[in-house]
Amino acid sequence: MKLKINLVLLLIATVFNCSELDKLTEFDITEDFDTTIEISIPDNDGGKAVALSESSSIDISSNEEINKNLDLIQDITINSLTYEVSNFTGAENATITNAILSIGDISIEVSDINLKQSDDNNTVYNIESPNELKNIATYLRNNSAATITLSGELSATPVTFKIKINIDSTFTIDVI
Repeated sequence: MKLKINLVLLLIATVFNCSELDKLTEFDITEDFDTTIEISIPDNDGGKAVALSESSSIDISSNEEINKNLDLIQDITINSLTYEVSNFTGAENATITNAILSIGDISIEVSDINLKQSDDNNTVYNIESPNELKNIATYLRNNSAATITLSGELSATPVTFKIKINIDSTFTIDVI
């Protein structure tokens, strides 16, 4: 009987120790992934509206520590996803409407963007939907690289500007 009790106690101690041991084998890597979409559209038949679709990309394996541990990623958390207009020149009231920011196969509708006003005010736009951020994290866990596309309709031309995108993320690596 004493042997059975000792075995049960040993089993309970092992279970609790494995959980604690698992926490000891995890570590986090926090990284900002930045990319810039450069857009330059010449005057289009008197400045009329034009469809817009331009892309850039990120690659999480560009971080050496993440690259060494790609197969050991247990979780990814997107802490923030922001974008900002910079270096705008062109038609004074040019606005992007029906805008969609796509990261891999995840599409996010964004509000209309008055390009000059956004650049002048240094407006930083945040994507705050927990579901969209979780979907992006899942996409990045399954794909180390992602194409980021801004599409929509540009109300006036000519325009030249950049969209700076920042993805602040935390990767939980479990070595066991």
